[in-house]
Amino acid sequence: NTYQFVVKNSTSCNLNYSINFIETNNHNINVQYKLKKNDTYIVDHYVKTSELKVSNMLLNPNENDTYYLEWKWISSSNDTAVGENPESDYSLKIDIKAEGIND
Repeated sequence: NTYQFVVKNSTSCNLNYSINFIETNNHNINVQYKLKKNDTYIVDHYVKTSELKVSNMLLNPNENDTYYLEWKWISSSNDTAVGENPESDYSLKIDIKAEGIND
């Protein structure tokens, strides 16, 4: 599956931004990700969230970057136990931080 999100600069100055992905995964669900910015893969193979980072991205005034976060549940030895446990849950927080750049 794919989740699309947009980073938009609606200011009049350039922005430098970073994106961190924060996983809550108390039952070891084996979800991995690929990440595309606009039409180009930043991460072109499935990785864990610890390997999924975006930093030092420049965004000009009134422009935006569209991201496509592709995710996949990778088969693992605990799949049955996770699926049978009603308390199994998983969440991923996307944390975007931006800073204006003054020329």
